[in-house]
Amino acid sequence: MTNIEFRQLDANAYDFPDATIDAVVCRWGLMFLSDLAGALGRMRRSLKPGRVLAAVTWGEAEKVPIISIRRRVMRAFDLPKSPNDPFRLSSPVTLEKTAVAAGFEDVEVARAIVPYEYASVDAFVEMQREAHESRLTALLARTPAQQAEFWHALGAAAEPYAGSDGVVRVPSEILLTAARARA
Repeated sequence: MTNIEFRQLDANAYDFPDATIDAVVCRWGLMFLSDLAGALGRMRRSLKPGRVLAAVTWGEAEKVPIISIRRRVMRAFDLPKSPNDPFRLSSPVTLEKTAVAAGFEDVEVARAIVPYEYASVDAFVEMQREAHESRLTALLARTPAQQAEFWHALGAAAEPYAGSDGVVRVPSEILLTAARARA
């Protein structure tokens, strides 16, 4: 296909001319927008009439162990959580109301499960380290022994998700949202 162009950009600064975009896709980003209503309004205005916004957000915290495991260990180590709340839009009702208020119609929110799997507890911990260590500034300020203790505790917290084959399965709920720009 030669008529497709993808752009990665800051959704808080989203600014395209009205009715020029065929689709807006946002994966795990809406919940972090400082001005969600404004950003959704700009997205809706940029879409051609009848075109679609597709977004993914996380379900409720207790249904998203891929995040809640780490958060539980962070609390045990008295580490502050990020000011950005990944569960801010974990309610389908909130997602729908926000999209409708921004001028979308035919809003549909569906629940699905992402079957995260890791070859072992160590593989799970390594993924968490690679994905989150740089953002855990309070942990990085601690001694190397304390940091090692944190990662060990994270592995221990993941052990209940390991099967008899050693594979760590962390099924986590997501919310898939589709909304059409009013014609």
